[in-house]
Amino acid sequence: MSQPLKLMRESFSLLWGRLSVLLFPVVVFLLVVDVIRSRVMFVSAVDWRWFLVLGILLLLKAAFAAGWFNMVYEVTAQSRSQRKQGEGDSFQRITDTSSSSSAFPDAMNDSFGLLKSFFPGVGDYFLPMALGILLTTGVVFLIFWLIQQDVQNTIGYPHAIFERLSELLAEGPEGQEEMQTYINTMSLTDQERLSLFLEKQLLGVFGSLVFVFLTMFWIPILMIRRVNVFSAYGQSLRFFFRDPIRLALLGLAYGGSFFSLMFLALLNPLLGIVCLFLMIFMGITIGIFLFLYVFDVDDKERGGIALHKDSSGEEERH
Repeated sequence: MSQPLKLMRESFSLLWGRLSVLLFPVVVFLLVVDVIRSRVMFVSAVDWRWFLVLGILLLLKAAFAAGWFNMVYEVTAQSRSQRKQGEGDSFQRITDTSSSSSAFPDAMNDSFGLLKSFFPGVGDYFLPMALGILLTTGVVFLIFWLIQQDVQNTIGYPHAIFERLSELLAEGPEGQEEMQTYINTMSLTDQERLSLFLEKQLLGVFGSLVFVFLTMFWIPILMIRRVNVFSAYGQSLRFFFRDPIRLALLGLAYGGSFFSLMFLALLNPLLGIVCLFLMIFMGITIGIFLFLYVFDVDDKERGGIALHKDSSGEEERH
């Protein structure tokens, strides 16, 4: 059985020496996304440009995830290989010369050598990543669509209330006091409708988070085990139920930390910048942890991940 806390400590250790190179693509990606979103912030949701931008963002996310997670794969795979060699294990990772993404960077000791793995990863994993992201987005959309249908059939969507709240929210800090006054002066029926609506939306958020949490191992499974996206999702569920209590507690701890940082970020702009980098740091650590966890399970179940040549001379992963 894997030991999540031990693997989390190892994740921090691996990240510490490679923080700048793993952080750089994340920062660039977030800046690009922010620029694109700022261009369409006030575009109507029914405008075709909104759907075009949404598609572009999904494709950018798939490209980024393919390249960045390939970098994480290289870091964790080499760490496992070096640890086994240090223990006298016969494990040896045989690089595949037919796929540039499967070879370790030549300058791994210089952490910036990891950047060599980014674009090969985009070439190898873009389509599976795009399919996986569309699948996750589709499930989340379905959850909120069901919530929306339930709202329409029970309390009705409070259009007028949210139009007014949106106007006050757009005014910034000046509208906060007026917003509170507006909520306090609403009729009891409207207050109940608003409360029920928010409860149902929170239920949708909770359902989406549960789905993402249960399938969080699909990317490392996809890259390490070389399976298709649907198989990776199914295997991710089995991974979670190997050690559900400790993984759930770890997830609650990290989730609580994320929400706490998000709350603190609202208090002060300078504090918000600090909290943003802390959230990015935590996110990178979790990404490394997921790969280490899958490697750890495979090491115990299969004696490690290795590539062996079959009778035809082709390399085969076991």
